[in-house]
Amino acid sequence: MAKNLFDIVVGGITFKIVTDEDEAYVNELVETIDSDLNAILEDNNIPIMNALILCALDYLDKHEKARKGSANMRNQIKEYLTDAATSKLLLEEQSKRNEELSEEVRTLRAKMSTMVEPETAEEASRKAEKINKALAEIQELRKINDDAVKQCRALNDRINALNDYNAKQGNEVSELKNKLNEQANQLGAKDNTIAELKNQIKNYQREAAQLHSQLEARPSQPENRNQHSDDDFEMPNLSWTDQI
Repeated sequence: MAKNLFDIVVGGITFKIVTDEDEAYVNELVETIDSDLNAILEDNNIPIMNALILCALDYLDKHEKARKGSANMRNQIKEYLTDAATSKLLLEEQSKRNEELSEEVRTLRAKMSTMVEPETAEEASRKAEKINKALAEIQELRKINDDAVKQCRALNDRINALNDYNAKQGNEVSELKNKLNEQANQLGAKDNTIAELKNQIKNYQREAAQLHSQLEARPSQPENRNQHSDDDFEMPNLSWTDQI
């Protein structure tokens, strides 16, 4: 994939970045970072580098919370899928039992229709009681079956909602990762600039020391100590540069 080179401005500082993303998306990220950075600078009287670090910490905090939230959503979805599978097995078992009982009722009814009269009143009573019991069990199973169907539908709706939420969280995590990468690139460029400035100051310090040595090596001019030539000057104290 071709790389794109863009100039971006964050906190008044111009950077060059190379990225696979298009310019419109990069500008959108830059606007968000610049807005957050300006808000921090307005509320706190701190250097821009400190503000950039606070901004990066805020993005990292949001990224971690989003990642943990996504993990929790995935665990909940797994639990719902397990419950749905269990409910489906229970529904299949109940449907099978319902069919068996229905077949048994049909068989009993067929036998009763072929009978001219029961052999005994006691046997007819037992058969009628068995049929009534089977019918009552069928009704109970139908009720359980309806409840199981409702639970499966509710679980399915909840899983769909969780999938939508998880997808949204995934998009937010991707955006936070991109922002953190941008912050890291900016901080790296800032560190390089500081390192270059330190090297320049050290070079100036060495040049100043050489000039000081050359001045000390010149012969003194006792004729008039109150007059100084254009080449005479007092060396500034550059010891503070040792701390850089």
